[in-house]
Amino acid sequence: MRDGKPLVSVVVPVYRVERFLPACMESLLGQTYENLEILLIDDGSPDGCPALCDDYAAQDGRVRAVHQQNGGLSRARNAGLALAGGDYVYFLDSDDMLRPDALERLVAAAEESGAELVFFNARLIREDGAAHERALAHVRKGAYPSPKPGAEMLGELLQNGEFMTPVPYLFFRRGFLGNRRFCPDIVYEDVLFTFTAFLDAGITAYLPEPLYFYRIRGDSIMTGRVSRRHYESLLFVYEQIEQRLAQEQRHSVRQTIAAYLATLQTAAVNLFWRLPLAERARLAGRRRAFYRRIDRADYAATAENRPLFRRRSLYAYGVYFLNRYVPARLRLWIKRLRKAG
Repeated sequence: MRDGKPLVSVVVPVYRVERFLPACMESLLGQTYENLEILLIDDGSPDGCPALCDDYAAQDGRVRAVHQQNGGLSRARNAGLALAGGDYVYFLDSDDMLRPDALERLVAAAEESGAELVFFNARLIREDGAAHERALAHVRKGAYPSPKPGAEMLGELLQNGEFMTPVPYLFFRRGFLGNRRFCPDIVYEDVLFTFTAFLDAGITAYLPEPLYFYRIRGDSIMTGRVSRRHYESLLFVYEQIEQRLAQEQRHSVRQTIAAYLATLQTAAVNLFWRLPLAERARLAGRRRAFYRRIDRADYAATAENRPLFRRRSLYAYGVYFLNRYVPARLRLWIKRLRKAG
């Protein structure tokens, strides 16, 4: 601690973000909370990012530049986490930004509640930094006023359709993270990390404020064209969470996990139909095996879970087609018509 204030370790993986890193670092260095160590993990970036990282480290003693061979986002975050010496840890994506008072508000919320995990909201911005047309899409509408166990909070978020997986929307107590690490070589590492973190957290707290600015880029991992790697990564995440379900004894937590598995199943079906035709042909056997395993699973066959795990390939394709090609106003009209009926 410095001046009685907890030290916050901010881990920033850096790769091909030369255009955006200055804005990211400006938002960090301008934080009203100053007791920081900023770990810039250059993941073998081929542009001017390595030199930028060194420049920031030379200019501010709180910044440390670490250079490593390219290994992907998970390995870069894991490298930063291994070096983090703070009382709290925060993961910031290097093309995004924080509100100036974000870390001050997060530390205060964690200290007041004793939470191991504090979660909050974000505003979406376009690649050029202007407000996105769906700027408030990552702002929750529900109220979660009281700190509570992570599994219980997770159940409420899922029930309200407001569980968000980006790790930069979370603020962690370092002791809670322990030896927890991101799974390398997959696309949806945040889904697995965030879900299990909520399950394991003794106390979680919510700050109902958009403290983060999430930049929507056309060439990012999450907005680019989907591929076989996306599909297989999602199935891997499903299998890992399925294993966690097998270890869980508490009925209410089992139901929370099962509900999320059903959500991931639907996501996997929709993702399959987004793949190019040639990829779908190559993955047809993997897809059938995925369905067969769910059909045999005890958790999917119970009376309360069976409706969640119906095989709905054509239905999911219809949902994908509707969302992609039918105007939003018409979709809203169809939704209201279904409710009225």
